[in-house]
Amino acid sequence: MDDAKRITGIWSAARGTQSSLSGLGRVQTMSGNASLCIKIIFRVDREAGAPYSRNMRPKAFNIKVQECYRTEGTTLPETLRLLKAAGLMSTGARGVNAPDMTPRDAARLTIALLASSKVVHVVEATKKFCALTVNHSYSEGMVPSFAKDGEQAETLEDVLTEYFSMQGTIISELSSLEVRHNEEQAVMEFFNGRALFDGDAEATNRILSEERNMGIGTVRRVPGSSMLELAVAMNATQNGEVN
Repeated sequence: MDDAKRITGIWSAARGTQSSLSGLGRVQTMSGNASLCIKIIFRVDREAGAPYSRNMRPKAFNIKVQECYRTEGTTLPETLRLLKAAGLMSTGARGVNAPDMTPRDAARLTIALLASSKVVHVVEATKKFCALTVNHSYSEGMVPSFAKDGEQAETLEDVLTEYFSMQGTIISELSSLEVRHNEEQAVMEFFNGRALFDGDAEATNRILSEERNMGIGTVRRVPGSSMLELAVAMNATQNGEVN
């Protein structure tokens, strides 16, 4: 199934199962030159008094991540355990008193699953790739404002947190996110452009001196449709409670 059909299906499913969506409005799709632009228009049902929440209960969050990212075996639970132990995910009481999972949790977990091939290295890799900043010199084509020259260099973690909050234009334009392990870079592909995230000059010089950019490298990628499915689930509310 191509991204256009998949994203349309995601939205249809969300609207079909959540008759009282207060944080989500209508979607308009425009296709041309094999590109798809999704414009999501938000609204808050003020008359109904339904609060707008971007959080999600831990169990529902874990199930949705597994469904969207197709993680295998113990990868997801082990990754979550290590990130929580390192203070990188929301933690607290268990059961009904457990804290909700937030857009920043979704951002960090997405980076964690992409940034390390071995769970044992996931904490170090997550911290490293979360801190990458957009390199305006390498932005190409039509990109969101954060990737345009002259804008403040945002971190990959902050940009993805905005994405999972379904704020800004990034939600309507992201085609895929890939992480390049050897080069310690991340690339966001948009329908008509791309943005690159990398480290500071010291990190770049270290990578070059170690020749880590040579030979066969490891690249992990997640399509925008999978990320959008998780974002929609996190932003869908019914009667003020996250499903």
